[in-house]
Amino acid sequence: MQAYSTPKKILHITTHLGGGVGSVLIDYLNEARSDRDFIHSVISLGYTDDHVTNVLHNMSIAYKDHMAHRHQDILDAIEQSDIVLIHWWNHPLMYDFLVRNKLPRSRVIIWSHIAGFHPPQVLTEKIIAYPNIFVFTTPISLQHKAVQKTTAKRKQHLYTIWSTRNIEKFSRIIHENHTGFNIGYIGTVDYAKISKNFLHLCAKIDIPNVHFIVCGGSSEKKIREEAIKLGLDKKITFTGIVSDITQYLSIFDVFGYPLSPTHYGTCDQALAESMAAGVVPVVLENPMEKSMVRNGITGIVAKNSDEYIAAIHKLYLDKNLRLQLSANAKQYASHHFSINTMVSSWTDVFKHVLSLPSTTKQWGMAENSNFSAFDIFLESQGEYGKPFQKYIENPHNTLNTETIYNLGQLVSWQSKTKGTIHNYHNFFPHDIHLSQLSSLMDGNQKQSEDQPLISVCLAAYNGEKYIREAITSVLDQSYKNFELIISDDGSTDKTQEICLGYAQKDYRIRYIRHDINRGGFWNNNFLLKKAQADFITFLSQDDLLMNDFLYESFTYLLQNPKCILVTSDFEIIDERGNHMYTAVLDKIRENIPWNLRCYEFYRDLRQHVALSIYGLMRKDTIVTIYSQMPWPKKLVRASEVPFLSRVANKGEIVSLPRTLRKYRKHNESAYHTENKHLASQKDIKRRFILLKHLYKNRYDQLRTLLKSSFPIRTKVEIVVKMYSNYLKNFFSRLKRLPKKAISIYYGSTKS
Repeated sequence: MQAYSTPKKILHITTHLGGGVGSVLIDYLNEARSDRDFIHSVISLGYTDDHVTNVLHNMSIAYKDHMAHRHQDILDAIEQSDIVLIHWWNHPLMYDFLVRNKLPRSRVIIWSHIAGFHPPQVLTEKIIAYPNIFVFTTPISLQHKAVQKTTAKRKQHLYTIWSTRNIEKFSRIIHENHTGFNIGYIGTVDYAKISKNFLHLCAKIDIPNVHFIVCGGSSEKKIREEAIKLGLDKKITFTGIVSDITQYLSIFDVFGYPLSPTHYGTCDQALAESMAAGVVPVVLENPMEKSMVRNGITGIVAKNSDEYIAAIHKLYLDKNLRLQLSANAKQYASHHFSINTMVSSWTDVFKHVLSLPSTTKQWGMAENSNFSAFDIFLESQGEYGKPFQKYIENPHNTLNTETIYNLGQLVSWQSKTKGTIHNYHNFFPHDIHLSQLSSLMDGNQKQSEDQPLISVCLAAYNGEKYIREAITSVLDQSYKNFELIISDDGSTDKTQEICLGYAQKDYRIRYIRHDINRGGFWNNNFLLKKAQADFITFLSQDDLLMNDFLYESFTYLLQNPKCILVTSDFEIIDERGNHMYTAVLDKIRENIPWNLRCYEFYRDLRQHVALSIYGLMRKDTIVTIYSQMPWPKKLVRASEVPFLSRVANKGEIVSLPRTLRKYRKHNESAYHTENKHLASQKDIKRRFILLKHLYKNRYDQLRTLLKSSFPIRTKVEIVVKMYSNYLKNFFSRLKRLPKKAISIYYGSTKS
């Protein structure tokens, strides 16, 4: 008799329809379809096995697969259903759907197919709180700390239902006669589940004519190669994935099931089926196995590897014990893992959830946020995501790097599936953070990460025309361990769009936008504060680095501790990138004594020396100097003069005898913009501006010089040369001021 006037629609949503969960769902639907109170349908985010497809078709169960990119269709199906049952474990496609979407009014049940104690397959407070009812597949999950934190009211909506197949068919398996002693394994062949010592355990089991039969897939090819190297290829057969395991259960003498202590299993199908078939299990003392196998009654639970090996030998030698445990296991499995019990339990849960009001469901993050795939991965990990978050926030911190690298050495994180970083990266290959972390956990980045970090500081403002070339020149550096910090001073063109595009593709790029334009000096100072490295360089949005600029400059600083700033010759290019000429900084080469070189930073910097400001510098000294600089508020030309004189007061500046940077001259540069501004002023005002600037710069230089540690004789020589040459040149240019003088005076400088 029907309990409802019209059948209630139950929508099952699963990541895929294959493997153990697919088998459980198919067997459940086959048993439950006679209940006229409920009509079932299935949506699979991924694939559906051919076998499952045929079974669903024969049962007239409506299903859709490959729905991962059709979220709206899923939401529509949810809205038309009375109950939504999500078959859950940590999978990128499922979390992507749950986090990104607000579910319409519905009654949602989540059935967890993992125990949830060990990352990356973990239970989180958010996932437990998400549905109307949460169902575990094993009572051991009730001990989880996320469950313990739930309120008493919430615990009323927590259930435990064993996940099982129709194991009655396995109890009918007739054991076949065979030669030798067969030890079988069925399930995921991956060190995320199977013990990392599996092959060594096989090697130590010394039984005449022993043979191991390993059924299942994932990483079986890799483990088979390891077995060959250990000389076990004749002792172990890897079958890969098989559609019908009954043929193998019929020839197994023992079910050898040594799993990793951090495996994700709950009510393990392979273990239940082997027990139903009367194949005695030998397992390690993990929570799941202890909850399913009664030690010494339905199988053997070993405390360690030695006990595991001894148990196998004991069962080989004592056939009567093996037969007794076999009979017990068969009886126990038929009673405890009965599909009829599971179907009945689910009917009770469905009745409970139907008594609850339907509600909308929203993941606990800001609505309409632009979640990245990495953000979704973090949601899947809860508190276990903190090391990954810390690394992305500061990828150059040694401790953060080592933490992620060491996690990558754990077998639970090495799988290419099972909710690992590699698993998420496989589904979302364009997410730069996932790509970076996957590479680091594989150990591929460690070599470059060991290099000292260099900060490249790029101050941007309306740079859409040239900034792509500037960024690309940084990414093409032969020295790879750098951070590129882009500070956008309120651009109104496509600068933001361009920079964000690069930042999403390369983790080394940090883009920061300011809504208010505060000027070049403020922007450079901001970049200095954000730089995390001990070595920095400034890059204009229209200039370029040669491929070896960072490598050669850093190498020199590393070998010459007295040097604070190292630069090179510059190729001067036009707006199209064409060569104009080479600015040779031969006045400050290493072979020239420092007392002669230092003079160049107190003169008018006409001989291209002002370009030194774009060299590679030691951050600690530069930060101190920058904080003391009397930066002009409006006039931005020739700021290199007081800056470089202060640097020279702290240590040496050297130009390498090769061209390592390109400097672009064009009519839209800040230098030309300032020239246009000056040219627009009246003649007397222009004179006043330049004279005021001259006075401030030279007064500041003189104070810096007098405070320096140079010998008195050197100071006197610099003062005489500086003021005699400068005043002579300045007043001769001032007479032809209108336009040309400004260009000559400022021609080698740029903000």
